[in-house]
Amino acid sequence: FGSSCVFTLTVPPSSRAPPTRMDSDQHRRRSCSSWAAVLVLVRAASGSSPWRPGDHGDTVSMIQKAQSLDTTRTGLAACPQGYAAVPGDVPGFDQFGREMGNRQETMELCAADCNGRPDCLSLEWSPRTKLCSLNKVRDPVLASFEDYTFCQRAQPPAAVRSVAEQAPQPDAVQLLAEQAKRKAAEEKAAEEAKEQAARRAAEEKAAEVAKEQANRKAAEAKAAEAAKVQDKQGAAEERAAAEEQAQRKAVEEKAAEEQAKRKAAEEKAAQEQAKLRAAEAKAVEEAKEQAERRAAEELAAKQAQAAKQAQAAKEAQVQAERKAAEEQAAKEAQEQAKRRAAEAQAAKEAEEAQAQRKAAEEQAAKVAKEQAER
Repeated sequence: FGSSCVFTLTVPPSSRAPPTRMDSDQHRRRSCSSWAAVLVLVRAASGSSPWRPGDHGDTVSMIQKAQSLDTTRTGLAACPQGYAAVPGDVPGFDQFGREMGNRQETMELCAADCNGRPDCLSLEWSPRTKLCSLNKVRDPVLASFEDYTFCQRAQPPAAVRSVAEQAPQPDAVQLLAEQAKRKAAEEKAAEEAKEQAARRAAEEKAAEVAKEQANRKAAEAKAAEAAKVQDKQGAAEERAAAEEQAQRKAVEEKAAEEQAKRKAAEEKAAQEQAKLRAAEAKAVEEAKEQAERRAAEELAAKQAQAAKQAQAAKEAQVQAERKAAEEQAAKEAQEQAKRRAAEAQAAKEAEEAQAQRKAAEEQAAKVAKEQAER
């Protein structure tokens, strides 16, 4: 365990973007943390003195500080009854062979799953991904990971305590430590790096990562099987690959067909919507035209009514003028009749006066004649 902790990390091709410098630093710290975890396990198993990171170079000190910062940033959520919240993490996923396939809606359900397993000593649960990882170890060896809460079983089952009490003596443990060291040097680092990369990818797209991991495992298993029984099962593997290819092609064709159906349905719905909008626009236009026609008809009716009323008023005025003229003519005729009657009366009176004068003159002449005769 040197001061640089340099190794190669293979990232799955499904990564969405090239890693930044910060991502590379985080990869390096977490991978170095995996090596540090192996060293902790080896020292603990061999009965050596407690691990002091400062004794192993600047890189270990950096890891210790980074773990301390990660633990500070990650808050400890309350664990269910019978468990205690402890800052930290253990390498890998579920240690009961379920990898990332065990998801529980609540931490209580995750704890119930652990309670049903005598050799389950701790659990890790994420409120975001709902991933529940059960561990066969009780104490964490890494810093807290993302939003996962590490819950330590308060009282291990009696069967687990009995196994722990029957642990081998230091000599046997030393052999186990050497074996663990070799295994950690050859396998654990690559496995932990792969698991760390898979865990990071799973946080953003768990379903896709699970599918890719399953495909990757299937491909690895198939490659291993092909390496072992290549001569005997070459044709069978080719047939299986062809069948798998055919199945994959059928799935892709079915997906394409469903996509085409969805697209056709969407286009049909869009056409129906366009027709509906056109019908609505046409109905609005017809209603507008009908309203305009009604307004024109009402205006024409009003104009006709006004013309009719004006004509009636004009006729009434002419009738009134004619009646006034007739009345004036009658009045003038009446006055003329009165004048004629007055003139006739005056003429009569003049005739009577003349007659009276003539009679008086005749009477005077007669008297004068009589006087003369006397």
